[in-house]
Amino acid sequence: MLRILAVALVVILGGCVTNSLNERYGSGDIELSRAFNSKFAEYLDGNPLAFAVTADGYTSYSYYFCPEARCEISDYGWRAINDCEKQSKGAECSIYAVRDNIVWRGADGNNAGTIWSDLPAVTTLPSAQSEIPLDEKSRATIRKYNEAMKGNSRLHGALAVSLNNRVVYAFYAYKNPEQSKKLSAHDAIWFCERETGQECRLLALDRNSVIDGASIETMLGNESVSTGTSTGQGIGGRSARASDVRSLAVLWEGNPAPQAGTIDLISGAIAFNGHNEATCTRVSENTQSLTWRVECSDGTTVEGVYKGLGDGKGSTGVGLDQNGKSVTFTVGPRIQ
Repeated sequence: MLRILAVALVVILGGCVTNSLNERYGSGDIELSRAFNSKFAEYLDGNPLAFAVTADGYTSYSYYFCPEARCEISDYGWRAINDCEKQSKGAECSIYAVRDNIVWRGADGNNAGTIWSDLPAVTTLPSAQSEIPLDEKSRATIRKYNEAMKGNSRLHGALAVSLNNRVVYAFYAYKNPEQSKKLSAHDAIWFCERETGQECRLLALDRNSVIDGASIETMLGNESVSTGTSTGQGIGGRSARASDVRSLAVLWEGNPAPQAGTIDLISGAIAFNGHNEATCTRVSENTQSLTWRVECSDGTTVEGVYKGLGDGKGSTGVGLDQNGKSVTFTVGPRIQ
């Protein structure tokens, strides 16, 4: 009899835990910010378990992957909520997704869509209809984009061009190639319009023109993409100095929160807490192809691409470690 009661109690308590987490499923209108959209895509790209976010879609978030063969959703769901609320400035966090299913209910009672399913098809985006004149600055941008695309088989990207022929690009390297292509196309236009203040159109997907399917090399007039003087900036948009220490924020797949640290852009020395407390160094950086590589004392290696934000203004970048886990970073502006 006691055993039956004990089993019944476990079932009842287990049901309470599950129900209490269900009560923290989000509801109401929500629109994830562009930054959080990217983080949610990274979450789905791993072994997703639970994703929590504030109702405004941009103040705070947290997520967990399943590190084991079997994981208790309720346990990691509450961890995601608690971690999210530690950074939410008093705002409540709710569950947005469980595993790869979005459980947040919109105001209409339907589940919120996924980041890429909500986006219109690439074929609906405005595209350049004829060849455009390319000045040397635009050509330099396209060369850097092309070199980066050639150097990473998982990378998908897009070029967008403004009305005054300024070219901007975006990259993604998710496991789902169609997701990467769709996001890069939308974000290339979004970045272009944000930076130029003008209407922008797609110019290329991956390494082919949307106008006639020609290769990037053909777009550039068959010039060699490996020749010429680079007009690019380094990871920090730096000038010659004895040292140039910048703030560094790193988000490593499998860690729910960004890790803060510093990077010396001259020596390449990186210091941050979190990744096994290993010491890391940027061992290579190519300002023409916008590629980089980092090696750590524990054997970890990471390589990827970056985008400068302007002279002395820092950069953002994405990459993969030796286990295929995604790594994103932001380097802060120069300290005067």
